[in-house]
Amino acid sequence: AGRGDVRGYVDNIVDAAQRGAALSRRLLAFSRQQAVDAKAVDTRAVLTDLEKMVRSVVGEQITVQLDIGTDPCVAIADQGQLEQVLLNMVLNARDAMPSGGTLTLRTRPSESRPGQWVAVTIADTGIGMSEETRARVFEPFFTTKAHGTGLGLATAYQIAHDLGGEITVDSAPGKGTTFTLLLPRASSSGHDVQPSAAPPVAGTDTVLLVEDQPDLRNLVQIMLAEAGYHVIAASSTSEALALGTAPGVHIDLLLTDVVMPTMTGPQLAAELVRRVPEVEVLYMSGYFGDALTQYGLDEAAAALIHKPFKPEQLLKLVRDILDARPAGRRARRPSEHIFGKAPEPGSA
Repeated sequence: AGRGDVRGYVDNIVDAAQRGAALSRRLLAFSRQQAVDAKAVDTRAVLTDLEKMVRSVVGEQITVQLDIGTDPCVAIADQGQLEQVLLNMVLNARDAMPSGGTLTLRTRPSESRPGQWVAVTIADTGIGMSEETRARVFEPFFTTKAHGTGLGLATAYQIAHDLGGEITVDSAPGKGTTFTLLLPRASSSGHDVQPSAAPPVAGTDTVLLVEDQPDLRNLVQIMLAEAGYHVIAASSTSEALALGTAPGVHIDLLLTDVVMPTMTGPQLAAELVRRVPEVEVLYMSGYFGDALTQYGLDEAAAALIHKPFKPEQLLKLVRDILDARPAGRRARRPSEHIFGKAPEPGSA
């Protein structure tokens, strides 16, 4: 290719990186700044009100069933955000049933935690998910759709946790999918509960970040850099080893994905620790249990944060790991080179 063609390719790459960085910043800002107006909300009434809209969204090929029972289901939630979570799950269910099927909207007092939680479920009879997809379905930017952004379910996960609840998924290929949202039950006193976010935990140490998904890598880099950490970001294990062992570079923490091409996170960590014995290691993954074992990670023995995670969760765990080091290995001067600089707005 000519010089002009190469220049065009480079410009396209830079443009894509800048747009990805800007999107990451907007998503992070949204998760930090959106106010939560949590009050007592009747989830039976919410589903009843949403039913008509859901029918118009999913189309005539999909049968919508409303199952709200007779037991009181009053939860602490922001009704607008609750509706957003439910609609995100409905859209995902619709896309899983391209040839039609049944969509069930259900709410009950939680059977797993009776008296404390209200459960709202969105169940479909669609194509279902593989174990790999199910493990990553809430990750920001992860999508199996040709034109998807990968933000719908990640946003639902973020909102669920902001409301003080949690969201889970149960699915298998050909068996359909059930999303379950657990929300705190409103107390009998009727007092509203306002979820509070923990302040970010800052630091000045140097973190080697290894993640092969560009958007997610950029998002995590911003989380760490805005808390004061010096971040060296690598897109592959070979790049990570080169950057982490470069002359003059002092790595305090390796933050690495578990499942990556060529070399797994545990293999990378073993090699880096062999060369830099004092480095601490923190893994991140959307996988659990046996799925992690096959990639060489002992979940019980390793420091691990499950994707997706909120900024304050990551920052607290990073700080806890670094503060637990022997006194002689703390307060190291951070690396001051190009890879450690915080990303500028709109940069990769």
